[in-house]
Amino acid sequence: MRIVAILLMLILSSVSFAAEPETTVSIDGTVISGQPVKFSVYIFNGGDSAAKVLLPDYLTCLLVSETQSTELIANGLLPVSQAAIEVEQGRFIKRQYSLDMPERFEGYVRMKIKELAVSEVTFKVISPSPDLEILSQSEEPDANKVKISIDGLFSLYQPYHVNFAAYEPVYFLVGVNPEESKFQISFKYQVFKAENSIAVNHPWVTGFNLGYTQTSFWDLKSPSAPFEDTSYKPELFYMSSNIGMRPDWLNGFLFQTGIRHESNGRGGVSSRSTNTAYIRPIFVFVREDNYGLLVAPRFRAYFKNSDIYNPDLPDYRGNFDVDIKIGKTDSLVLSSNIGLARKGASFQLDLTYPLNHYIFKDLNLFLQVQYVNSLAENLIDYQKRTHALRIGFALIR
Repeated sequence: MRIVAILLMLILSSVSFAAEPETTVSIDGTVISGQPVKFSVYIFNGGDSAAKVLLPDYLTCLLVSETQSTELIANGLLPVSQAAIEVEQGRFIKRQYSLDMPERFEGYVRMKIKELAVSEVTFKVISPSPDLEILSQSEEPDANKVKISIDGLFSLYQPYHVNFAAYEPVYFLVGVNPEESKFQISFKYQVFKAENSIAVNHPWVTGFNLGYTQTSFWDLKSPSAPFEDTSYKPELFYMSSNIGMRPDWLNGFLFQTGIRHESNGRGGVSSRSTNTAYIRPIFVFVREDNYGLLVAPRFRAYFKNSDIYNPDLPDYRGNFDVDIKIGKTDSLVLSSNIGLARKGASFQLDLTYPLNHYIFKDLNLFLQVQYVNSLAENLIDYQKRTHALRIGFALIR
């Protein structure tokens, strides 16, 4: 209970760090080439007093894809007073804009808005799909024809799918020694979106997320290709927005805290399980040429660790690790995780590069090379040190 109380205090205290209005941009719905795209601008006042902000009637948007760029004007959908609007402490205002997506743009596109002090937004533009036509029994079919795109039909029945997003890296890697192959899937679910009623009154609740990561170790050398071990890692965590009270040279400062369960889903002597509570400050540095650096140390405490099957797991995993990521956002990126434990240090290096830069222009994957020198990489053999070199593909890096 003491750990939970400390986490709640950290969550609540992080809300009051912002000293100036913070602007975020959210793409509304699926973006289709050649059709209008709508996006919402949110300005949240996290300061200690009311603040005056101005939402312009139009925004200048620079769109950049892998092959081209263009500058377009996005128009505000509702008229707003040209006078500065006063936003009370802890409240936010929202305005929706629209622009026409050019037909030649497809794939991943980055959008930079000149009038707003906000990071560029990346989204995917898909090509128009054949419409699903539903015709009534009317003798005048054109008058009662309803056209629903496949994407629109999916969204109609799955309105919450927009709450899902990438979380930790997603990849499939084959070991130089095939018995050391590995793959991972991960996603998160935002519990409260900005447009929910509770978020309108308390915007900080949008930081609550459910996360799930699954890491499997696959022996591709054996005839039956068995899974040697799998770690299932559900968690509940809170991620703050970019904290405004930071030096000018620091582009991003965020704070994450949460509780994670991890087990291998087995019974008997092969059972392994543990629970951790952690805090994780995140520091981001980005230059105008898109070269960046991320540093994210994590401090964790164990509770309800299995006293029967893995009582000494903390001695091999440790209470501290740090993620460091450096590289160009649309090019080569080197990621590392370094951990310290009583039984020794561990580290993992991942080098990723987008495959669509040269001959694989339509392949939205990263080439990934991973080197591991780590204790407790998996749960079943957590007391052994793993030395492995792997190569494969990543969807999220």
